[in-house]
Amino acid sequence: MPKRSDTHHITAHLHKCAVFLSVPEATTLQQLKAQLVPALRQLQGRVPVVPEAAGDIELWEDREIDGAEGAQGVRAVEGEGSLLRLGWARWKRVYVSVRAPGGQFEPPVYTVPDPMDGDGEEGDE
Repeated sequence: MPKRSDTHHITAHLHKCAVFLSVPEATTLQQLKAQLVPALRQLQGRVPVVPEAAGDIELWEDREIDGAEGAQGVRAVEGEGSLLRLGWARWKRVYVSVRAPGGQFEPPVYTVPDPMDGDGEEGDE
């Protein structure tokens, strides 16, 4: 019988940066945001604004756009409870929006690197 893991691996993207967290499945969204605050502070100087508190973070996730086959977009993460209760996969990519000085959240600005970018080309003569 395969071993069951209760760990979720979260990649959070903000501008051209990303942070990786491994958290228990019982983690709530509020707890996840609280853990992201110190991780995102490490990016100061590389991103326009870093959050001061968990309430300054809004998380977004991938979604398919209705009526557009294969088209992707993002939507704000909603719900309460644990990551398990929310139905999150063990490996999850989220996008971070930080509260603007006016108090509003804007859609996230992010870049997800292409894992194949530069492979096999550089150095081949």
